[in-house]
Amino acid sequence: MVDDVTTTSVTKSDAPKAKNTLTTKSLEMKDIQNEAEYTYSNNGIGYNYHGSKKKLEEMKANDKKGYDKIYNSIGLVPNLGVGSKGKARSTTQSAISDGILTVDSKEIDTKTINTNTENTLHQLDKIFDKKKIEERQELARLFSKNAFEQLHNWQPTTKDGKVAKSIAHGIIGEVAARMAGNTPGSGFKATMTNELLIEKIKQIADNDPALAQWLSAAVGGVVNKVSGDPVSAGAETASHATKWNFYSFEDVPYSNYYLSTISASY
Repeated sequence: MVDDVTTTSVTKSDAPKAKNTLTTKSLEMKDIQNEAEYTYSNNGIGYNYHGSKKKLEEMKANDKKGYDKIYNSIGLVPNLGVGSKGKARSTTQSAISDGILTVDSKEIDTKTINTNTENTLHQLDKIFDKKKIEERQELARLFSKNAFEQLHNWQPTTKDGKVAKSIAHGIIGEVAARMAGNTPGSGFKATMTNELLIEKIKQIADNDPALAQWLSAAVGGVVNKVSGDPVSAGAETASHATKWNFYSFEDVPYSNYYLSTISASY
């Protein structure tokens, strides 16, 4: 017996109905909302030493192809993962085992309430699978690298052409962000803005590829911060665009596979 107010979600008993008794002045049945979410990030810094400045100058003069391969990885560079977020929710429905229920001195017909206590719990789906998330992160990284290298072949000279290329950057960034498990809009604005500002970034960085990548990461992160999108996704997609597009000196033949993938995924 409960004297005052009883608030319950699930009240279960395995005893026979005649032995299940609840007496209270007031009864309130409430469902329980279950929620879970995760945030995944994998960020780091890498330092790559390929020899003294003199050695690099000699390599540039004597082995241009080899120099181009390492150019965008020289120095202290960001190693950023796209990152991802996830959430799930379910409802535990309120129920009371069938029995003798008395509320405010009046017996309640239990047919008017939910007495199915066996099927009240709607379990949350498993939303964090580390292996699956890491695989998606790697897929997003490889897609970014190959797609931005393909885009490097396109060098527009008109204003409209440059705007079109910045949109293409945005599409690649958006696809990569979604591949990693982010919500729509997580990559487009950051990567497009980075491309629109790339000449200014190049000027500030004084043609230092490592510094340019850091500046791009900052631009992408700030854009997403302002727009309410994942900062890590904006920083990574923007820095990858600079690393594999602007500072990728090896011309890669156009691949219909990557171009069709961009179109289909977006």
